Amino acid sequence: MYKTTLFIACLLCNQYASATTLSYQQAIKQALNNDKQSQALAVQQQAWQQGANAVAFLPKPQISLGLMNASADGLDLNQQAMTQQQLKYSQKLPQSGAQVLKKSQATLKQQTKQLEWQERQAWLTYQVGLLWLDAHKQQSLLALYKQQQQLFEQTAEVVLAQYQSGQPNTQQADVLEAQLAVSIAQQKIIEAKQKQQHALLGLNAWLPQTFEQVSGPLPQFEKQQKSNIRKHPKIMALQAQIEQAELTTEIKQLSKKPQWGLSAAYGHRKRDEMGQPREDLISLAVSFDLPWINKKHQDAGVSQAALEADAAVHNWQQAISNMQAELAATSQLATLSETLYQNHQNRLVAQSELMASAQLKAYQSGTSSLNELLNAQQTTLALKSQAIKYLHQWKAHLMKIQYLQSQTNTAKPRSGEQP
Repeated sequence: MYKTTLFIACLLCNQYASATTLSYQQAIKQALNNDKQSQALAVQQQAWQQGANAVAFLPKPQISLGLMNASADGLDLNQQAMTQQQLKYSQKLPQSGAQVLKKSQATLKQQTKQLEWQERQAWLTYQVGLLWLDAHKQQSLLALYKQQQQLFEQTAEVVLAQYQSGQPNTQQADVLEAQLAVSIAQQKIIEAKQKQQHALLGLNAWLPQTFEQVSGPLPQFEKQQKSNIRKHPKIMALQAQIEQAELTTEIKQLSKKPQWGLSAAYGHRKRDEMGQPREDLISLAVSFDLPWINKKHQDAGVSQAALEADAAVHNWQQAISNMQAELAATSQLATLSETLYQNHQNRLVAQSELMASAQLKAYQSGTSSLNELLNAQQTTLALKSQAIKYLHQWKAHLMKIQYLQSQTNTAKPRSGEQP
């Protein structure tokens, strides 16, 4: 009975932990699955795919039914020889090459939505990763402050014992100072909890459920070879916009050519007044518009499209320049943060711990003051907390580098897809 109860209790604890803690990989996966904008971009891609198929057909034909050349004094269909009931079919023809260009334009817009989807996935991975990293940092600082609180409490107990035993180097002020150090440690814990809740609040905004803490190790990032910024989804999307603008210019150029149309009509005539049948009539016609009458309007449309294409090129070039500069600066910051973290973790923290241990022994032997002991312990705490901050800062820079080095792939999102 006891074993069964213990098993159930452990099972419930594991379920509770899994429901309230969140690893880095879980955060990214859930955020990507929960992102409505990614789903919207996938649907828009499908919409433009259908649009590309639609432009391959001719415009809708027109059918008209009419009564032609009827007598105005009585609408007698037998009175006039030219009176007829007419069925007319009309079909507009697109300018030569217009359908190919419009289909290419729709295909480019579909590809742009796919690239925007990929860029959204990379950006969301970076943003949610930063939020998870911030929550992990605050959680690590909270654990450190709790550990240091126990150390300050032990120090306060040592000081109190020294004072009660009548040690000449321990005064009542020392007891109060040691208790103050414990109170300051408790204050740091409260502030750390507040910052942790704030970090989790930002992270949970991207997730389908609420989590109380993060778990698992920090993500590891493999050092990537020098990537081609021009293959980044954001840059590729801007390049696709350039091609779209160029196609728009070509389509505007086609509008300067006449658009042709064909029509065929069949007219049925009634018998004459003598009862003799009249022959039905067939009409064929070719129509075209006169674009040169509005030449200035057509030229202005072409100029506008050409200028928009030039603007798209400038945006693309500026985005490449900005991303290259940002990648170079972030790489330098990552190297600096790694150096600072390694220096704190491997040298400064170890030295400060030795100093704090030596100061404790010196205080207990009466050769050092409490102030020197507390300063050594607080220095250790400051260096450990700074090491945690440098570690997470280093990881944040690596996350940004990973985002900036994102490359396009051939994956195509589907509507309702869970990436």
